[in-house]
Amino acid sequence: MVGKRQIAALKYLISRQEISDLAKKVAFFLIDNSMLLSQEVCITLTNKGNVWTEEEVQDVVSGFSVMQSSNCGTHLHALMVLSGSGFVFTEHYGNWNKNLHKLDVTGMFPGWRVDQVSDPKLLIEGMPLRYTFWLSRYDYGHRSKEVRFLQPQRTIIENINLKKTGLYSSLEKD
Repeated sequence: MVGKRQIAALKYLISRQEISDLAKKVAFFLIDNSMLLSQEVCITLTNKGNVWTEEEVQDVVSGFSVMQSSNCGTHLHALMVLSGSGFVFTEHYGNWNKNLHKLDVTGMFPGWRVDQVSDPKLLIEGMPLRYTFWLSRYDYGHRSKEVRFLQPQRTIIENINLKKTGLYSSLEKD
């Protein structure tokens, strides 16, 4: 069982990374909604509807990639193993369809040839940029029927305070 102190340590280490604040806030949001790493959660960010810009979505993808890379400083996968929760952070192109409980990757490979893909829908041009981010027991949350799809307003994520992880609460300031 993961405790509040372990969650605070995980958030502290994420807060110290050289990635965008938005990527850190998305990670914090997933952690905060996972009920101490016991509830699988996911969120889709898209530039459709002008909620997020393409640059912001790509920034979060890049940040998650850096944190997960064994060539960078965080080694997020190793930290998650240490937590003992069995949870991992993952991301993939596409939007989570909560009704079908699957990832819609339509338009993932525009410009490719039809013989290069398994489904012609992958070739559709002009789709909005969209990525789904999971904190779950399985990569991409595909095998779990327990993934809770979160749809926060932009302000909820923007207002996350990265300076308050809870690890050194007596030293944390706004």
